[in-house]
Amino acid sequence: MRDQPPPLATALLKRFGPENDALAGDLREAYVAGKPGWWYWSQVLVAVARTNDRALILRGVLVGWVVLIAFSRVLQPFNQGVLGTRVLDWLIVNLGSHPFVMLYAVVLWYLPVRCAGLLLSGFVVGRLHQSGRRVAVFAFMTTVLVRSAWVTTYLFKLSRVLKSDNPQFTLLTIMAGALPLLILAGGAMARPRPSRVVVNP
Repeated sequence: MRDQPPPLATALLKRFGPENDALAGDLREAYVAGKPGWWYWSQVLVAVARTNDRALILRGVLVGWVVLIAFSRVLQPFNQGVLGTRVLDWLIVNLGSHPFVMLYAVVLWYLPVRCAGLLLSGFVVGRLHQSGRRVAVFAFMTTVLVRSAWVTTYLFKLSRVLKSDNPQFTLLTIMAGALPLLILAGGAMARPRPSRVVVNP
């Protein structure tokens, strides 16, 4: 019989979750009674995401990355099997060695799922942090943008080593590096709609 839930999840709940000892106790009791570890983690992440009283920025970043990584992991088989293989095979059969086929094979095949993941993660962060939506979404977008800038810099260095000065590659690399700005669009979609007041004549 287990007597302690996952320590990292418990630490996250204590540091970033609501100041609610009853909630922590209930989650611990449910875990000890037989609930699985993934259930405990999911409850902790939901509690952290819904807390709006402190550490708003860190919560926004944490929630955003969890959604972004989970989305990409769930859709990875579709991304590789359909967009990376079947669509590419169709393009090769129908277009042959057209330059667009090479561009799709190297750069474009992963972009639809990447764009959808960025929009969704921005939307979820915005929806779960209504009291500080702009700050939370912006903080999360900044961390993704910094990581993207690091990857873009690496690709530029790699192209220099390979002595490839292709302007189309440079433009596409810069555009791919700027994709995290879609997080702001997702966060904007999460803003509450103004309620309509119906006036009876």
